[in-house]
Amino acid sequence: MTAPDGGSLGGSAISELGTVSYQQTSLDRQTANIAVLATGRGVSFKEQAAVAAGGAPYNPLATELANGMVVLARDVQYFMFQGDSTYSSGLATNEAGNYLVNGFDGLRMITGAVSGTAYSGNNAIQADQGTLNQHQSIKFVASKIADNGGFPDLVLEGMNSKEALDTELGDKRWYTDNTTEVIAGVTVNRIQAAAGLLDILPVPGTTIGTYTSPTTSQTVEDIYVLDSKKIWLRWLYADNFTVLEIPSGVDSQLSSRYIVFGMYGLEVAAPVFTGKVRRIAS
Repeated sequence: MTAPDGGSLGGSAISELGTVSYQQTSLDRQTANIAVLATGRGVSFKEQAAVAAGGAPYNPLATELANGMVVLARDVQYFMFQGDSTYSSGLATNEAGNYLVNGFDGLRMITGAVSGTAYSGNNAIQADQGTLNQHQSIKFVASKIADNGGFPDLVLEGMNSKEALDTELGDKRWYTDNTTEVIAGVTVNRIQAAAGLLDILPVPGTTIGTYTSPTTSQTVEDIYVLDSKKIWLRWLYADNFTVLEIPSGVDSQLSSRYIVFGMYGLEVAAPVFTGKVRRIAS
């Protein structure tokens, strides 16, 4: 609260039967957008009947719905890493990320050094992998986060970066043996840092992406070092995808149609106990 209201000093004084004026508290809020992600899916009655009659071992409608959820999951992950809904000068090739006003801001910009954004003064730790190898760079960022009061415990990186880290540490028995199951069926390697163990979680696909480093002008990909207790994927309406059925024949078309949607946004607590390593893309 920057001021109790928008009125002038003494402005609350009125006559005995005077009209009371209404004011509004002046607030300075830090907000994070919640994106609405949706896709329409459907198949015609003819397709459903033909597949069943032909004996093909699949359900075309179930396939469409499953693929729709894959698309939404991909887009949530894309926005988590590369999202930019607030900085109109952002591009896919720079650190701000491609500007899409209906998305939400992601880790690339939040942990970046883009002047003119809401995050330009957030004191996130950044390191360009240069004379240090990847292992040393990750530990450098983690120690800086810990020195600021955070408890880094998770590293997110692309598959190429993970493979490079494996090559660096392949002969280190403590690295290959020190594994943990982060969720059911997902086992990851760990490395020791000053503040404790870091889980190394590789991310398949291109959602982390590459861009031109603002400090070295080289094409880089981010490696994120996180205090996982200070970052959340917020949601509205439901924590998973919701499927709405559109009544068949409502517009005189013989088809089964559905809308799959979800509402999500990324929240990173302040102060930002998060950092990145910019690794030259390979």
